[in-house]
Amino acid sequence: MKSAILYYSLDGSARCAAQALSRKWAADVIELAERKPRGHGKWDFVKAAFQALRGAKSRLDINVSDAVRPYDKMYIISPVWAGRTVPAVNACLAQCDFTGKQVGILSVQADRDLKGSGEVLDSMARRVESASGQVVFRHGLIGALPGKTISREDMERQINEIFEDVR
Repeated sequence: MKSAILYYSLDGSARCAAQALSRKWAADVIELAERKPRGHGKWDFVKAAFQALRGAKSRLDINVSDAVRPYDKMYIISPVWAGRTVPAVNACLAQCDFTGKQVGILSVQADRDLKGSGEVLDSMARRVESASGQVVFRHGLIGALPGKTISREDMERQINEIFEDVR
């Protein structure tokens, strides 16, 4: 089975999760890069949170449907902004045909209690299933505060604890 990890990361924690999973499962990594990169200022943060709340979709650098076609299994990683999936992941979920694909979904957020991650994961799962995909697992991961990146060691520890037997 050929596997891919799709992710969006502004500050690096979701990228760290994608890289850790790739090392563990030997999966290809596909970044959901936005055509117009986001800034890191205070107003950029407010705008990003508002877009996430509205369910906005970004324009991506790649055609996601074409990029995922050769894969049987996919893992989608979304940061959580304002209790929602990010615009780049919203675009990915809207564009993909998941027919016949197994999909694992993960959220990455700063909240150490993973408050609201269940709702984010449920929302992602509904969109995957409505596009004929089979959700095989869902998990929340703890990232870092906005503007920071979790350490490689901390992310790998979480990945190893959560996914000891999952492939």
